[in-house]
Amino acid sequence: MNDHDTVSILIPVYNGEAFLAEAIKSVLSQTVPVSEILVADDGSTDRSAEIAETFSKVRVLRLEHKGISATRNALIREATGKWILFLDADDLLRADTVEKLLGYVGEHSESEICFCRFRNFTDIPDDELTDRQRKVMNILVDHYIPGALIRRELFTKHGDFEKQYAFGEDTEWTARLSLRGVNLDHCLEDVCYLRRIHNDNITLSHRTIQTKEYLSLWAKAIRNAGKRKD
Repeated sequence: MNDHDTVSILIPVYNGEAFLAEAIKSVLSQTVPVSEILVADDGSTDRSAEIAETFSKVRVLRLEHKGISATRNALIREATGKWILFLDADDLLRADTVEKLLGYVGEHSESEICFCRFRNFTDIPDDELTDRQRKVMNILVDHYIPGALIRRELFTKHGDFEKQYAFGEDTEWTARLSLRGVNLDHCLEDVCYLRRIHNDNITLSHRTIQTKEYLSLWAKAIRNAGKRKD
């Protein structure tokens, strides 16, 4: 792997002891080794930080509980790779995820962010799934930040995630990039990211973003897009 291909895998976690080890192992199993693995523990009350620290190749940040945006921002500040890739602590990467994403950006040198397709999965027996879980299992979204390969300098140029949002912060950030002319159409069509549906998903703990809230996110993105950083 050349210097220009260095990849930092960033894993934010809050009370994720049930799945964190499996997430980390999916990174360690990559067909192309990554330059660093960073786990930021967002003030967990379980053993998340201790579990992460059992892996010698993982650097762990122990933080006060401030939410997903602040945790992701702390990881971005610590990352040293030219490229970063977020992995939620309850999800998995396919073994060739990094290899395929690097292959894509190598062939498309103009790309600053490359998304990939994801597949939902669950360990919950089918007859125990709630209606809400069944609905989420069938939801696929474009521009899903976890699993995307992102040039780290995008955050330097366009700013971090907005800490005021408990959810929807990725919608605001990608809207901000779009308004500033960043091409968000680069997408690897292969399924490379596996999103786990379980009883404690943040996705399930929040209701669907309503039209008024979505417009508010875009309004914030427009204001942020007007604050040029470069």
